[in-house]
Amino acid sequence: MTEKIDLSWDEKVEKAKEAIKASFWGDFLFGGLVVSGIFIFIESLELPSLVNCSIGILIFIFGLSLILSRLIYFRIKTYQIEKIIKKAEIYQSEKDYKKSLELLNKELEDTRNLKIKEIWNNKAIALYYLTRYEEAYESFNYALEIDPFYKFAILGKGAALYKLKRFEEALKSYDKALTIDQNYKEAWLNKGYVLHDLKRYKEALESYDKALDIDRSYKEAWLNKGYVLHDLKRYQEALESYNKALAIDQNYKKAWFNKGCLFKDLKEYQNALESYDKALAIDQNYKEVWINKGNLLQDLKKYQEALECYDKVLVIDQNFKEAWYNKACIGSLYNNKDKALEYLKKAINFDNKYKKQANEDPDFNNIKDSREFKELTKD
Repeated sequence: MTEKIDLSWDEKVEKAKEAIKASFWGDFLFGGLVVSGIFIFIESLELPSLVNCSIGILIFIFGLSLILSRLIYFRIKTYQIEKIIKKAEIYQSEKDYKKSLELLNKELEDTRNLKIKEIWNNKAIALYYLTRYEEAYESFNYALEIDPFYKFAILGKGAALYKLKRFEEALKSYDKALTIDQNYKEAWLNKGYVLHDLKRYKEALESYDKALDIDRSYKEAWLNKGYVLHDLKRYQEALESYNKALAIDQNYKKAWFNKGCLFKDLKEYQNALESYDKALAIDQNYKEVWINKGNLLQDLKKYQEALECYDKVLVIDQNFKEAWYNKACIGSLYNNKDKALEYLKKAINFDNKYKKQANEDPDFNNIKDSREFKELTKD
């Protein structure tokens, strides 16, 4: 059994360049044969020579047949690649990013495929959704080595940079995509994300409005415009944006969630709970909604209902540290020291910040004087 050799990034780049060179020189050679055949044939007409004429025709036919065979090969190869990319995209649509990545990596073992930008772009997308952002960034870059104006890879590169918190570089990527296509609504949307995170709210709103000028039915732009307006405490305008998103898609769970958070800030608690429930009716595994619904119920002193929400979160994700901490708070409020300490210990195991937080949290007043609590929360 032969040992598989993993090529370094630079080696892959060099292999791709060699493949591109080989393709170029092959086309150059076959084209040269055709042209040579034509010249010999023309010369034979000027200086009648049956031998020259025959040689010219033969060289012409041979060169032409080679070019045709290459065209047929490339057409078959293109069809095969299209099928592979389609299959990879199906895996991605099913959120099976590992299978997509395995399929594309297998194709890249053939050095002839190293120059196909779509394979690298789709590999990068799979890596991105597997949260392997640095590798995704490299794969998007490789696609751009092949085609510097490939806007999908430029957009993806920006998204990877955003996840890596390299915000200014992400903005440059989105701006580059927009110089290629001013109507690239996804680039306007993603640019808005970065500007929002940088607290450049006016520019973020302008980016979302640009996306909406291109497509008034772009629900993601309405959602994120609402999010910025919410942060600016322009609550009525934010609500209108969320409602616009929901008018486009009544099952848009993120809009129901954001609407619930907005109602909570407005102290319209019943409306908030109803919005959270709408989101959960669409997706029972939406853990962010369960935790926020639990927080609201806890604020309303509906502790048993809040606990049920936190338990739902932990069924979905046992490592959701905030749910463990909040359960500890309720345990203390119920004066159930053992349970409170058990849950608090789990939260602290995930994040030491909960030591300080618990010491400052009045929810733990019932157990703060206990030796066990002091031991657990000491620095």
